[in-house]
Amino acid sequence: MTESQREQLFRALREDPKVPLAVMAIWGDNESYTFAEELDVLFDIAGWPTRGVSQQTVSDVPPGLTFMTNSGDGAVLARAAGIQDTLHALGIAAQSRGLESMPEGVLMLVVGPQP
Repeated sequence: MTESQREQLFRALREDPKVPLAVMAIWGDNESYTFAEELDVLFDIAGWPTRGVSQQTVSDVPPGLTFMTNSGDGAVLARAAGIQDTLHALGIAAQSRGLESMPEGVLMLVVGPQP
């Protein structure tokens, strides 16, 4: 991300309602992990309760960023959609997915390979 993109995202994150955030990078993908760490720090400084970055082996991870939350958790899905819109405005690929298996009240950010 450029400095301008970081500043714009930071302003948006600081103003948004905050939910617990877990950031995940792809195991063995150094670029994914570095970007995940950068995003985790940015969310943390903006006041979001973060859990740090974990690395996991995951198959079929789409390129770019994917926000995942419980499909029935409307408030967290709305937060994900707002961040996704901000990222798109900054030219950063992002998508959202609701999954029944996700715990409620938590947003997970999966940092996939570079698009």
